[in-house]
Amino acid sequence: MRPLKNKAQQIETSIASLIILFEKIITAPKDYVNDQTIRNALKSQGGIAKLHLTSGSGATLMSISPMSLTTLKSKISTVSDGQTFESFDRMRIQALDALDHASLIKDEPKKQTKIGIRRELEQMKIQLEQHRETNFRLLQALSRALAAIESVRNITDFDLRAKRARDESDTIAKILTLNEYPFNKVERPAIVLALNTDAKS
Repeated sequence: MRPLKNKAQQIETSIASLIILFEKIITAPKDYVNDQTIRNALKSQGGIAKLHLTSGSGATLMSISPMSLTTLKSKISTVSDGQTFESFDRMRIQALDALDHASLIKDEPKKQTKIGIRRELEQMKIQLEQHRETNFRLLQALSRALAAIESVRNITDFDLRAKRARDESDTIAKILTLNEYPFNKVERPAIVLALNTDAKS
């Protein structure tokens, strides 16, 4: 890996790596359940800002350098696609919850007990409610997308149509950031292309 050119690039790489780390933990918490350094960092906003971690290699390299919480809050929206600090922090909490749940499963005896079954039911109820909230926001985003198509398809001015498409894309992305990973983002280029099928000649 080439040396980082400057502090700004280091911050950008660190924030991108933090988001990747959250995604990896949420997807496969068992791989990180025994890493006390990461667990402690996830417990607070300040802790995750101060995390120092280098993991993986090549395309999977994560390089995280400590930064101030103020820097993290101010730079997150400029170096990540559609992320706000609020959505970033929700991912942090989601990752911590995933580790806690993985620890609970690891520490429980293999033999099912009434307490274990009760805990599983409680967890399933929580997940069901989360899925309901996610579905509601996805429907909101879909409804907004359909309305956007209706509002821009008859605009003849290319520049105005492009601006409206970008604005609506940003709004839909913000709605989705309220969801938990992996339902918190959308491939924005796909939306823009769909709304600009007849390019300016």
